[in-house]
Amino acid sequence: MRDAVARIKREGKTVVIDAKDAPPEPIGTVVNLKPGTVVQPVAPLERVVISHEQELERGAAAVQEVVVCDNSCNETSVTAWRVAVFPSLRVLQIGQNCLANLAELALCDLPMLEKVTVGSQSVTRHAGSRLLIRNCAVLKQVKVGAGSFACSAELCITECQSLESVELMDGCFAACQQVLLQSGGSSDG
Repeated sequence: MRDAVARIKREGKTVVIDAKDAPPEPIGTVVNLKPGTVVQPVAPLERVVISHEQELERGAAAVQEVVVCDNSCNETSVTAWRVAVFPSLRVLQIGQNCLANLAELALCDLPMLEKVTVGSQSVTRHAGSRLLIRNCAVLKQVKVGAGSFACSAELCITECQSLESVELMDGCFAACQQVLLQSGGSSDG
């Protein structure tokens, strides 16, 4: 057995972990584990790509990034979207010409949300629609593309202590009647 181990090591085919006379050569970070310990690989950022109305409600606790494809979810029946079905959401990316009939996009109580991007000409047909972002403690960036939320009556961003930038392109919120941007705690009135 010892000869076989020596030959395998000489040929560079493997590193022997259980050898008492020599520790394994480190490959990156070194962690001491007990024999029999099972190491699970780190899962990549779980991403959901939405292209059909039915997919909007199929949330999952592990999903961290949601991408709504360009030109999708424009059916007249899509007037609401419960984004809260993705409680671990970190990145929300809505493409161009999406969610045309949405009455409200509410991003509330999403403690891991960091970035929101809405492409151009999205959420455009529902008069009086609104964008509400509340209590997203680590949210840093909101970007809304040209012509999106053009018929919207309200833009409200509150209780987002880490917010660094809000970028609204030409024609966004053109019919807006109320804008509330408050980075600190809740509003008293």
